[in-house]
Amino acid sequence: MDGRVGRLLDLSFHSCPGVDANAEIARVRAEYELEFGRAHGYEVVIPADAQAVDWQVLPRFAHHLRAKRLRPERCPQVFVAIFFRDMLYFLRSNDFIRHLLDEEHIDFPQIAARIEAWKRTHERPTVLALPHPDE
Repeated sequence: MDGRVGRLLDLSFHSCPGVDANAEIARVRAEYELEFGRAHGYEVVIPADAQAVDWQVLPRFAHHLRAKRLRPERCPQVFVAIFFRDMLYFLRSNDFIRHLLDEEHIDFPQIAARIEAWKRTHERPTVLALPHPDE
């Protein structure tokens, strides 16, 4: 596989047809639980025609890790399952993060700024309560 997506998927430690996703994710999770005592999985879908991973994937993933009280720079108990075309690829979180950092030419301290930029572009609008029909 060529290009930026290909370089990312070359880092996978396991792959399988996408139709086997549920069983394989469960199997990898069980292996991680044995090795690390606990396991977290994170799923990413890369569109079939993508030339690179969307810039929002890294801050979204880092935000997810922080919500789980995990640090992006040190989270060996996390694996990433990437759906691309008809296949599923499994990467260690550290390999996934390092690749994205290298592709974006940033380092770990800059992840926080990326999270904040992502949050600003994805803020939810204020929801106003509508009056009750009987009022």
